[in-house]
Amino acid sequence: QDSTLIAVSPPYQSNMFQEVVVPLDSGQYNFVVYDAFGDGICCVFGTGWYGLSNACGLDIFDYEFAGASTTTLFNVEPCAPPVFGCTDPLSLNYHPWANVLEGCAYPPAPCGEGETMIITSLLTDTYAQETSWSITDTAIVASGNGYIEAGLLVSDYTCMTVGDTIQVNVYDTFGDGMCGSCYGGVDGNLLVTNYCGDTLYYVGDTLLFDTISSPSFAIELCEPILPTGCTDPLFVEYDLNAVVDNGSCLTEIVLGCIDEDALNYSPEANIMETGADCFFELTIYDGAGDGWFGSWLGVTQGDSVFSPFQMGPNDGFEETFNLYLNSNEDVKIYFFTEGNSETTSGQCGFKLQGPDSVVIEGGTNPWTDKIKKFPYVYEGTPVCANYCITPVLGCVDINACNYEPLANVDEGCFYSVEYYNCDNICNNDIDNDGVC
Repeated sequence: QDSTLIAVSPPYQSNMFQEVVVPLDSGQYNFVVYDAFGDGICCVFGTGWYGLSNACGLDIFDYEFAGASTTTLFNVEPCAPPVFGCTDPLSLNYHPWANVLEGCAYPPAPCGEGETMIITSLLTDTYAQETSWSITDTAIVASGNGYIEAGLLVSDYTCMTVGDTIQVNVYDTFGDGMCGSCYGGVDGNLLVTNYCGDTLYYVGDTLLFDTISSPSFAIELCEPILPTGCTDPLFVEYDLNAVVDNGSCLTEIVLGCIDEDALNYSPEANIMETGADCFFELTIYDGAGDGWFGSWLGVTQGDSVFSPFQMGPNDGFEETFNLYLNSNEDVKIYFFTEGNSETTSGQCGFKLQGPDSVVIEGGTNPWTDKIKKFPYVYEGTPVCANYCITPVLGCVDINACNYEPLANVDEGCFYSVEYYNCDNICNNDIDNDGVC
């Protein structure tokens, strides 16, 4: 920038690709590329290219540089910093706020002929860093370690040859297994299943051990059965997980008030009718009251994205935001933290509450319910208020002395004696003689 050197590269090797992220303030810059031989990136010794881009409109690429140096002038406009993550909505670790692609994970592909899939699911305890595991035959065929977060479910998928004999081994460096509750925390466990859902080995909870192994067992052929059920969402029997319809769709949905004590109770209805959308309260908490130090929270519902929510050093211990959400449509909440902010993330928490109840909450206790960071995703279904009319007893006659404006069920009224008003007209003429 002007005569100030902001960033410089090392010499490059032949035919290599390198991408570097350089944080820049808004302003005008020069990007200079040098070529010691003097033919740039073109010509008889092979071609190359260079480019400058960011998530906020900068997009300059050069495929024709052919001299000893070239200078590209560019402007950096005010722009949010890059967010690294998977930008593919079909991936298992989709990051709705990512603007720089990094590492997508997808559901496991089917195993080859003569193989079956073994699934290892670890639920980490409060002391996650103590736990590791392996599956062995004559050598290690699958393993896991390096866990940090408590209460995080981590799954590993491995294709294994039918007929091979394997053994599951679980290790704990402290010697108390995954008994987090033994020291006031939460317990963990490890579950090994095949692709059909059959349990092959389970260990954890309050069992104490430093090393424990399963009996040796042979891998058997497993052909998963597709889940069956009602696949039509317009029927009461609809099963979200069903893949094959088994003809169990019998009861068509009829919306209405299903509360028998309500004034507008509908005997024909079988599903409670609610408002299509309404306001929900998102409350975020800071146990120390000194801010989130860069951690932040994001909320999505369908294609709608709400964020970022975070607390500053002067925001106190809690802050509330109103979100206008659809009723009966799943909501996802993501918590992001990295770098130094991770050291204080245990102080962070949140609660999403609707007209009637809490929809989702996390981080309610830094010991037993520590907030879980992405790629963990909190999910819940918000429900708006229903249309049922609650009976309110009282007098419904506006002329009565005990008139109750909110009443919708008459409980009896009483009136004053006959009296003349200011126009000398007899009001409440009980005997109808025109005289008070």
